Amino acid sequence: MLLARSIQVAGLSSLAQPYLSVPSLPKIILPSVSATAQGRIITEYDLNGAVSGKIEVNKLHNGVTAVAVDNGRATAQLGLYSGVGTRQQTQDTVGIMQIMKHTMLSTTTRRSFVWAHRVMAFHGADIKMNVARDHTAITATCTREKEWLVLDHMCQNIICPEFFEHELMRAKTLALQETSGALANPDNVLLEEAHRIAYRGGLGTPLYAAPNSIARHGRDEVLGFWEQHFRKCNSTVLVGIGLDIETVSGLGDEFLWSLEGRRLETPGTESWSGSQHSHIEAAGNTTRALYLIQGAATGTREALLLNLIKHVVGVSSSPAVYGGELNTKLMSAADHAQKAHSVHCLNINYSDTGLFGLSVAADSQEVGDVLHSSIGVMGSLKSGISDEELDAAKNKLKLEIVTQREESLMGLVGLDGLLSISPSTTAQALATVDSITSGELAGMAKAIAKSSPILVSHGNEERIPDLKDLL
Repeated sequence: MLLARSIQVAGLSSLAQPYLSVPSLPKIILPSVSATAQGRIITEYDLNGAVSGKIEVNKLHNGVTAVAVDNGRATAQLGLYSGVGTRQQTQDTVGIMQIMKHTMLSTTTRRSFVWAHRVMAFHGADIKMNVARDHTAITATCTREKEWLVLDHMCQNIICPEFFEHELMRAKTLALQETSGALANPDNVLLEEAHRIAYRGGLGTPLYAAPNSIARHGRDEVLGFWEQHFRKCNSTVLVGIGLDIETVSGLGDEFLWSLEGRRLETPGTESWSGSQHSHIEAAGNTTRALYLIQGAATGTREALLLNLIKHVVGVSSSPAVYGGELNTKLMSAADHAQKAHSVHCLNINYSDTGLFGLSVAADSQEVGDVLHSSIGVMGSLKSGISDEELDAAKNKLKLEIVTQREESLMGLVGLDGLLSISPSTTAQALATVDSITSGELAGMAKAIAKSSPILVSHGNEERIPDLKDLL
């Protein structure tokens, strides 16, 4: 019986869940690409004849990956993606990534805090740094011809930081404010707890560090973490949208030459800890719950199958018509609930694993019934679905893929570069969705039902069922 949600990931060999060992599932269809003597990969990025530019990939001399999509726009988007995230933190270094995030444009060996902010403000560029569990992204948008100036400032805190104590104090304050705001949202609290009990270390490391963890780190600790994980690794991708590959490669050679070319290793194989229930007591009449199993890695066919299942049973943005009303399978199954409730499927993917299952919010007196009915919907997929339902789910998933590629192209190609996944055209991605059969979907549903889930809840525990009663 079943499960939950979505993100990103690479190797399948480390995924130990039973359903991921189903031998009949082929890998994702990757595009055929052409490679020049310089190692460049070129592929069209198009759909129904609408060409948005070419994705061009080039490996620099030190192993850094340069990716360009020259779409002819007047603005340029720059992204610097590194395979360093909170999963690289240990018990002793928890919180350092949050501090580093807020040191962007701080003093380096080449420029001052004041000068960096003045220059970026004068040229209208806004540099942002985002820290995820398995990668870091530094992004900016600027007018063309300003990309050299902007990337210079984007790279400074990765190439030659100073991390002065007085600037770290400001960064710590901002990190604590961000943590406080994020953990005021019960959904973030649930996801943090789900990662904590599902994985030991690595992905189980907090994305939002506690105040005592942040406060104890000084300049030496932050510099040590930077030296180990950023300066000495080439697990870095430089993306330029609106630029040609010669320009992006030149930018990489100019500003990233000092990276030492060591491939970043994922900190051990993530081990799934299933059959666990954790409850966080909270005031109010609403109880939230996540019912999850181990998911699939980014770029695998398994991850695509789980995304299709998500659209079969329903996500909040993809309703279907049942009994003349617009609703999803999951919401329709819980229509016995008398009070407001929500339930949808989640699929989170990382470079080597993931989380998949159900997210439920209901009145504390009805949450158990909603959980039972939702798990029943997932279990019913074992007997298959109609061709009409399959085609509708495929169309929803294809729209999601096209939309993501239109709106988040830089992030998608940046993360693909980190995972060494060859870029594919939109048409190829949609053809892969079309190749999925109802038999594959039923096989995945059967394997999901045999997996070892976790249950995380937040609110009133009185009517939350035991995990064993949900299996």
